Amino acid sequence: EQRQLLKGLPGRAEKSRKERELQLEIELEETRQINQASELEKLRAENAQLKQGMENQLQRQMVDELQQQKLQQDRLQQMRLHDAEEQLAKLQKQFEDEDTVLPDLMDERELFKQELEEQRSQAMDLE
Repeated sequence: EQRQLLKGLPGRAEKSRKERELQLEIELEETRQINQASELEKLRAENAQLKQGMENQLQRQMVDELQQQKLQQDRLQQMRLHDAEEQLAKLQKQFEDEDTVLPDLMDERELFKQELEEQRSQAMDLE
């Protein structure tokens, strides 16, 4: 009986050793999976931050572009207004230099004044 028990001891020790190795492998794999999940969460958080940063940058660019367009429109409106004022001054000078003013020129002058006032009003609205 003792011989039988002694013969079985190496087999049991081998089986016990294999069970411990298997248990260690399982624990190692669980640890790897936990680490991978943690790393994945970190990457997702970084990705979300990068995405938000890109969206913010795009939004700032769009605002800048709109501001530039507004400035260009304002400049163009100011140039038009300046040109219209110059034309009006020339016409006023021309009318002052002439002794008689033709009725149709007066009508044009009034139309021009109305257009100028409309442009001034639009320029004020833009500002």
